[in-house]
Amino acid sequence: MSDNDERDARATPWATVQTSEQRIVDTIKQCIMLFGVLDYDSDSLVPLGTGFVLAVNGETALCVTAAHVLVEAARRCSASNSFRSSRAPFDVDDPPELYERARKSGRLTCLVFDEKDQARPSRVEGFWWMKETDLCLIAVKLTKPAQVSRRLGFGLNSDVLQRGVKVISIAPIEHTCHLVDSSAGTRTYEINAPLQLRIGSILDVHPRDRLLKCGVYETSIPFSAGMSGGPVLLAPTSSAEPMVVVGVISKDISVPEAHTDATVAGSSTVVPILFAYLLEIEAAEHGRVDFKKLLAQVGARDFGREAASICIETDELTGDRRFRNAR
Repeated sequence: MSDNDERDARATPWATVQTSEQRIVDTIKQCIMLFGVLDYDSDSLVPLGTGFVLAVNGETALCVTAAHVLVEAARRCSASNSFRSSRAPFDVDDPPELYERARKSGRLTCLVFDEKDQARPSRVEGFWWMKETDLCLIAVKLTKPAQVSRRLGFGLNSDVLQRGVKVISIAPIEHTCHLVDSSAGTRTYEINAPLQLRIGSILDVHPRDRLLKCGVYETSIPFSAGMSGGPVLLAPTSSAEPMVVVGVISKDISVPEAHTDATVAGSSTVVPILFAYLLEIEAAEHGRVDFKKLLAQVGARDFGREAASICIETDELTGDRRFRNAR
């Protein structure tokens, strides 16, 4: 961060990072994705949330988003009025078949940025999620793998952070996309999704959220609609530091003034990336693997000091997965 940005971050609860940090946006822009539902009638994508590329393995990108973004997308794919959904997130009446039908519909779509702000829809091949933690891992079949094969994705840091730690978020504050080419049997969309980098801090660490069955960070950064599922990263102190994700944007409970006045602290919920370790992934070539093994297979790195010691156990009665020695 520049000296001016550091002073702004200390003087206010949160700040929009200016052009001096454009290198950060340029570095990680192509690791940001939009997640939504294709509307064939209008040839457009109805965006529902944000996500990020964790790693690229051949023609497949492994992406992370918030589970409630997937829930909303699945409902819209299955509803008779496909672009309205009024039910509360994580409705217990949602049958498992709903999500499988949504996946097979071909309308669940990811758009991954390229250097020209264009992308073809990338098909969702599979997803693994836990409503209790609001985390979801998505396997995306890339349309143009040659362009993204060099992407390393984000690193992770699964350490539990303390109050006062500076963090940044990057996500589109609004986004639209329009069809620009449908030749050769594929669709190319122009994405209008200006990314905004915001810096703030962790206000508190809650052992258990009121709605989720996991611990969460409360941050001072206000988040807008459509930013759910985007990454929250450690604020780098130098250009040599890797960009590492510490959490995923889940929800915002800020007062309205916080979105326009940086002197007013926001209040938002971020799920620590640590809880991704509770995910189990069914991979065709490897069978069932846990998140730790998956990271090793795709070459993604967890920079957390405690990463190597993370152990997961499964409750024999309920089948629930939990951290060993967790109370």
